[in-house]
Amino acid sequence: MPQTAAFKALSATAPDSADPSRRPSRLLQDVILNLLTPLFRPACNGDTTLARCTAQGALDAHNPRTVPELLAVAQVIAFRQSDLAIAKAKAKARA
Repeated sequence: MPQTAAFKALSATAPDSADPSRRPSRLLQDVILNLLTPLFRPACNGDTTLARCTAQGALDAHNPRTVPELLAVAQVIAFRQSDLAIAKAKAKARA
């Protein structure tokens, strides 16, 4: 699969990494955090800073070392948070 310039930019990292094309860049991590933060905001009482820190902690707990690992971890976290929101909504509807 050919890599686009955008993919290469998102995958770039510090020169000391073993395989720069596979390491997640800070830019990609920031994009993922921007997408995950709203999912954590309700649990953080609307505090965006706390929600972002919580999302970062969730990512860091899995220690993704490559772009595919980071994307997979982000998907798992997003699905887990969505499932929790659905369960909460169902519980409220039953009450």
